[in-house]
Amino acid sequence: MRELLETGKQQSVALVQELELAQKYVTLEALRFDQDLDFAVHTPEALKDRLTDIQLPPMVLQPFLENAIWHGLIPSTKAQKVLHIELQQHQQELRISIIDNGVGRSRKPQTPTKGHSSMGLQITRDRIALYNKMTHNTLRTQTIDLVDEQQQAAGTRVELSINLPAS
Repeated sequence: MRELLETGKQQSVALVQELELAQKYVTLEALRFDQDLDFAVHTPEALKDRLTDIQLPPMVLQPFLENAIWHGLIPSTKAQKVLHIELQQHQQELRISIIDNGVGRSRKPQTPTKGHSSMGLQITRDRIALYNKMTHNTLRTQTIDLVDEQQQAAGTRVELSINLPAS
């Protein structure tokens, strides 16, 4: 909790710190919902030394992880529930992918839970827009519905892309 409160005061945090908080968040949620999650962060060797130089808005990954767990993995009947974060470099851009094998957005109920109105993703989009304006950077998000060989929902991939600092 202390880390969460401290990072919330900052304009940006190092990606390494954001990934550590993501790990702790997923661990807590797995315990809370008594779920056995296959969670991993995949980082290419070439990027490992740069994780402290790459800055992001604090807690920008958390709402996407929360949606993956609550709306994708918990309702899933799959024996193995997978949630991965993959980092990939494409020229001077870093792509952070949050991938789950849950029920996918097409099977998610379209009506909000009674008495609950989700604003997390809109708040996150607003924070990203403000971050981009203040830092003159370009952080973008894209959500991709995953399908299996039978064209059935097979999870969701959220991609965050950001320009890499010059090395």
